[in-house]
This record gives sequence, C-alpha cells and structure tokens, in this order.
Amino acid sequence: MDADRASSSRRRRRTEVITVSSACALLGVLGARSGAAVTSAAWLSPNDGTWTDAINWSSNPFAPNNGNPAGTTYNATIAASGGVSYIVSLPSSVTVDALLVDSVTATVNQSAGTLSLATTGALINSGRYQLAGGNITGAGAFNINPAAVFDWTAGAMAGTGITTNNSGALTRLPGSGGTRTLARLFNNDGVINLTGGFLSLNNGTLANGPTGVMNFAPLTGINIGGGTNNLWTNAGALNYNLGGTATSFTSITPVVPVNSGTINVTVGTLDLGMIGIVHNAGAIVTGAGIVSMGVGTQQLNADVTFSPAGGIFMNGGNVAGPGNFTIGSTLNWNAGSFLPGGSVINPSGNVVNAAGQFQLKQLNRRFENNGTLNIASNATINMNGGTFANGPTGVVNLSAGSGFSSTGSTNPLTNAGTINVPVSAGSLAISVQLAGGGGTLNNDGTVVIFAGGSNVGRVEGAGDLIAFTQRSSSADHVRQHSLSVQASATLSINATGTDAGTSNVASLLLAGSTGAWTGTLDLIDNDLMYDHPGGVNPLGTTIDQVRTARAGGAWTGRGITSTAARNDPNHTTGLGVLTGGEWIGFHGAAPFSGQPVDTSSVLVKYTWNGDANLDGRITFDDYVRIDSGFNTHLTGWSNGDFNYDGVVGFDDYVLIDIAFNQQNGTLGRAIDWISGDDRSGSGRAATGVQIVSEHFDQLGAAYGQAFLATVPEPSALLIVPAIACLFRRRSRRHSTFTKFTD
Repeated sequence: MDADRASSSRRRRRTEVITVSSACALLGVLGARSGAAVTSAAWLSPNDGTWTDAINWSSNPFAPNNGNPAGTTYNATIAASGGVSYIVSLPSSVTVDALLVDSVTATVNQSAGTLSLATTGALINSGRYQLAGGNITGAGAFNINPAAVFDWTAGAMAGTGITTNNSGALTRLPGSGGTRTLARLFNNDGVINLTGGFLSLNNGTLANGPTGVMNFAPLTGINIGGGTNNLWTNAGALNYNLGGTATSFTSITPVVPVNSGTINVTVGTLDLGMIGIVHNAGAIVTGAGIVSMGVGTQQLNADVTFSPAGGIFMNGGNVAGPGNFTIGSTLNWNAGSFLPGGSVINPSGNVVNAAGQFQLKQLNRRFENNGTLNIASNATINMNGGTFANGPTGVVNLSAGSGFSSTGSTNPLTNAGTINVPVSAGSLAISVQLAGGGGTLNNDGTVVIFAGGSNVGRVEGAGDLIAFTQRSSSADHVRQHSLSVQASATLSINATGTDAGTSNVASLLLAGSTGAWTGTLDLIDNDLMYDHPGGVNPLGTTIDQVRTARAGGAWTGRGITSTAARNDPNHTTGLGVLTGGEWIGFHGAAPFSGQPVDTSSVLVKYTWNGDANLDGRITFDDYVRIDSGFNTHLTGWSNGDFNYDGVVGFDDYVLIDIAFNQQNGTLGRAIDWISGDDRSGSGRAATGVQIVSEHFDQLGAAYGQAFLATVPEPSALLIVPAIACLFRRRSRRHSTFTKFTD
C-alpha cells in the first residue's frame, strides 16, 4: 500500500487475529438467509476488471447483484491474491447481502451508482475501498479493519446501517473536488485523515470514539449538507494541523459538535465556529497553536481547560453552562460574554488581556483571578450580575479609560491581590462595588471611589484617591500623594489598631470649611501621618477637623473622626494631634506607627485621652505635660488641651484621669469615691484614685461634676448636685496639681 499505510503497520500486526476472526464471522453468515437462494460470488483473479462483468466472478454468467437472476441474493468476496495490485471498478448500482474485501493488493473503486448492503453489510478486512462517487446505502454495516484503508473522495454514505472505522484502521478524506455526504452513523475508533474539503452531514452522525483520532488539514472541516438531525461527537482526539492559516471549525451552516475528548491545535489558528461547541466531562482544548472562540456559544456542561500554547482569542460569542472555564494559556478577550453558570478561572502565572476599545466584554459569572489581568485603554469589563475575585496572587493592571462597569444590581469586586493604576491611566472611577479582601490598590494616577460601600483595601503609590460625594467607602490604609473626601462622603480606615492601618498622605482635602466640614475621614482605631511637603502648615486645619468631629466628646461631627472613640462607653479614647517636631522632641528618630517622621509632619493618633506624647499610654510624663500647660497657660494636645478648646482646664484633667484609671483598671473605684458611694480607705492608695482625689480637692465641684458626666452611670448622675456641697466642706491641700507614683 501507499505511505499512509506504513505508519499503521504496527497496529495491523497487533490486530491480525481480530482481522481474521472478523473475516470468518462475515463468511459464516453467507447463505444464512432463510427462504432465498444465496450465492457466493468470488473475484477470480488478481487482475483489474469491472464488477458488472460476470466473467470476473465465480458466479458467471451472473455478476453479483441481488435479483439477478430473480430470487437470487449474493455474498461477494474479493480476496484474490497476487503480487500485483489490481482494481475492481464499480461504475453502476448493485445490491448484495454481504461484501468481503480481504486482499492487500485489491482496491474496490466505486465511481458512480449505489452499493446497497441489504443485510450483513461490508467488511473491508484488508486492501482498499475507494468511494469516489455514488452512494453506499442499505441496512448493512460497513466496517473497516486495521489492515484496510477506506478512501472517501466523493459520494454519500446513507441508510440505516452503521459505518465503523475500527481501532487501528485508516479512513482518508483527500482532495476537494467532490462532495462527501454522511447520512448514517459513522463510528470512528481508528484514524480519519481529512486532508481536503469538507464532510457534510445530512441527517448523519459522526461519533469519534475514545480511541478515535481525526486529523484535519487547513481549510477542512465538518459541515451540514442538509437535514435537521445532525450530530458530531468527540470522545477521542481532534487534531488540527493548520499551517499558517485560520480554519473555521464549521462552515456557513455549521453543526454543533459535542466534545468530551481532546481538541488539539498543533499548528495554526482554529476558529470554533458560529454556533460553538458543547463541552461535556473530559473535554480539553489544547495544542501548540491558537484557538479563536468564534461567535457562537461554548456550552460548558462540565469543567473545561482551554490551554493552546499560542493563545485563546475571544472576539465575540459566549461561554455558558454550569462548568468552569479554566484558562490555561493567554486569553485575549476583545469582545464576548461569560454567561451565568460556573466560574472563569485564571490561575497563577497566566495572563488575560482585555482589549477592544468600547467593545462589549460582559461578565455574568464569577471570575477568579490568580494570574494577571491587563485591561487596555478604553476597555471595560461590564459586570452584569457577575463577580470578579482578584485572589492573593492576582494582579489587575488598568490603563487610561479602562476598568469595570456595572449594569446589574449587585456586582461585588473583591481584591485580595493587587490592582495597579499607572500615571498614564489618568483618572479612573471605581464604579463597581469593590471589597478589599486584604488586597492592594497601587495607584499612581487618580482613582475616584464612585461605588458606595466599596472597600479599596491597601491603597499605595504616588497617586490621588478621591472619595466621591455622598458615598461611604473604606480602605485598609491610604498612602498616597493626596486624599480627597468630597461633600457628605465618608472614607473609613478599617479597624486594625496596628501599624498596618496607618495612613500617610502629603495632602488631605476634606470638603467644607473651618468648623463646618462636610467630608469625613474616619480613622476608627488607626493613625494618620499628614506628611505635607511644605507651604501652608496644615496643623491648624487638622486640629479644627478633629475638634469639629469630636463634637464635645460625642464624636458625632464631620471632619477627622473616630468611630472607636464614639463607641467607647467610658469616653477614654480620642484622637491626639502632634507636629513632627514635637514627636521628634519626645521620641527622637523613632517612627510614628511605622512611618518615618520629619519636622514638616502632622501626626494624628487614636489613643488614650491624656496621652500627651502619643506613646500609646498615660504615664508620669503626660501628667507633667498637662501640669506644665495648666500652670503656663499653654495649649495644644502636647500641653494637655485634650478637648481642643484652646485652654488647659479641669475638663482636660477629667479626660486624663478617667483614661488613666481605665488604663489601670481602677476607674470603678475612682467613680465610687468621687460620687461619694464609697469614701472608705479601700483602694484609695491606688495611684489613679489618689490622683482623682487630689484633683477633686484642687479643682472643685466642676471637676467632680464633669468627671461623673463623662462616665454616665445612673448612680453617679443622681448625686452630681451634691458634689458642690461636698466640695465646700473640703480644703485645698496641694499647691501643685499632680502627685504621681508608679
């Protein structure tokens, strides 16, 4: 045989016993039809001849053709052997019960007419059958065994019989000069080489079995020639060696393949067609070439991995179904939709490029990104009921005019990885609700938080962050060139109480004006460094923003606030403000909450009321500061003005004393003493209680009233009016305010 047969010689040796058994099985049915004269007709010699020439047959004077003579049926055998190849030509219609071709030198060449297989069918056990025109039909099977070749250049296979290309067998579909039509079931468990033209289905089924291999050359494929019941299934391998060409999976009127095997693009680009593919369990799309998703729908009934090394191009069409779509190589997403169903999974190390300016890229399902997503300029991923989860190793790189948009009701965008906004991106709006999830937003451009309820995570970089008007959003920290909070907007720094929650900005812009701020930065339990580069010192503005938000200790105003301070039932905490110079005077070169300090810095810390030096606790040093501030009429947090009213007075002593006793666990005893509930000596020696007693002596009833009003317990409120009388019976015993013992 020719070179195609050489590659399958080993398979033929392995299946030799099966071949003989199959041939004997066919011969065993010869003459089995009851009530009819069955004639065995054998080709007499290994010479060329025409089927209809009776002289070539052992049934001479009749060539095998059922009903010739009347009432006769035939089992035809072409098995003459010899050293020379020969051709049996079939140019006209014949009907037989059975046909056996079993000579390696024989070729049956059907160029026209119809071969009708009435009952048993045909077995091409060795040699070659060439269908170059006409039809093969009937109820009988057509089987190709491993030592045989079926060449199908033109013509049709129809009828209720089944064609089977057995494991190890070879079927070749060469040339493009004729039309090939399949109108029956064709089971392929061997190899089909489609090297030219198309195979058209006309109420036909092509089933590529688990051991089946179909090899496609450029500009070849499977299409529909007619009919409404056409099916192409793949449980084996479809190999596409397309050279430098782009070949469509289907033609103008396509058939929808059902794939549970492997689609392997070895070379070139494969377009998956206008209707798409149904992918079932076991489906894989792979190879060294390129896959274009087509404009149809890829129906995923099970999880499928697309991993062609040359990349995946999605220029339209849809991915649908309950299965996960795992991206195993670079996906170039220019247009198209991921419809509701399973997830899109971009694993670590993989890349998705979302390009195509102003072209619809719609996400209606979950997208799990642990690789890299690059969104090109003016490209937008529209969230329409879908979710995007940027995982711990996920990176999203944005460009000018790019990002995520929303037409659905709830479209969470979560970030546990990194989102990068370069300088070149300009101004971008987060218009889809973002949940930080412990991720980082690296912003060197301008990001506007437009979607209320967003958590932008850790915001880093040299860019500008804007909290849009009338929106509430949050961050893990903000370390940017500038932070702007517009009118009626609130940006909260998620509660951590650690250095990780410290924000650092060169410019802080809150909407509003002195005493009437309308934008809110809620530090909760975190700290802020205002590292302004120079110019007008923001210290006065910062203090006013804290004072306005403090609202007399209720912490209900706008400005720079602390929800943690507002929710503190004993009002022992607040926000302290120092300059960088003051910090350096207290602590030298030590960092402030993990951030380096210089003299231009303004520092805001969530801490105890009375923590004058912002070291996070109340000690002797803090009482020294408030005493000095009181005696020398100084102001500012570092000098004891803890309520920012511009005076160091008894209200400030109340704040530090309550916080100190809370810190030391003696607040309850101090309340009992100052309220008169318990004036016994029990616990009186505790430093905090002793200080409260002394300050009560020195500052009078107003101190006691303010103390109990700040820590509102029902029993304390009932006796506040009696404190003035109690104070009149006590004498001043100290010329200095605070005696402090550790």
